[in-house]
Amino acid sequence: MKKTFTLLTLMAMVTVAHAQLRIGAKFGLTVANQQVTLQDGNSTEKDFGGSHPTFHFGVVTELPLAKKLWLRPELLFSGKGSRWRLDNTYSPSYMEFQAFYIEIPVNLVYRHTYGKGDHVFIGAGPSLAYGVAGEDQRDGIHSDFFHEGRWRNFDLGLNMLAGVELRSGIFFSVNFTPGLFNIADKGFNYQPVFDGATKWRNSAAGVSVGYMFKR
Repeated sequence: MKKTFTLLTLMAMVTVAHAQLRIGAKFGLTVANQQVTLQDGNSTEKDFGGSHPTFHFGVVTELPLAKKLWLRPELLFSGKGSRWRLDNTYSPSYMEFQAFYIEIPVNLVYRHTYGKGDHVFIGAGPSLAYGVAGEDQRDGIHSDFFHEGRWRNFDLGLNMLAGVELRSGIFFSVNFTPGLFNIADKGFNYQPVFDGATKWRNSAAGVSVGYMFKR
């Protein structure tokens, strides 16, 4: 899996170097959360934590495929995570997970031009990510869950985005990326709080502002 991620990164870099792409940059705010699936005998329960505010930034490229159809790969540094407030029967009573990923969304985008060069766009595609840093906080006690084998580094999501780009090159966009991959690793153990947890998935919604240098 790590070789696949490295290969996709190299392919993206080669494409940027040789193709006639539109290139830009963006940054923005992310509201992240995580869904846990708990198994208790024959009963299955799904629950979401509290929202975790974080950020993202990176490079945006666009490659024309047809008149109004574009391929939009991005290379981002993205924050994810969640917060959990538990009742007093548990110890710890508060837990927070925060992680940072190198993320590559590859979106197929439809663009519609209006006015004197402004356009709107909407698209979707897979988003491959690799966790580079992360920690959990349990009542003030911190630990690295990637290093300790509780979370897998690799994640896969479905990215959906929409936005407006002005003729000046400035653009505004929103996106939602639900995770498709179970990131709980073999060392996942947060008993008794998440006793019986079988799946753990990321999700994130973001608001971005950016600028396309080549128009």
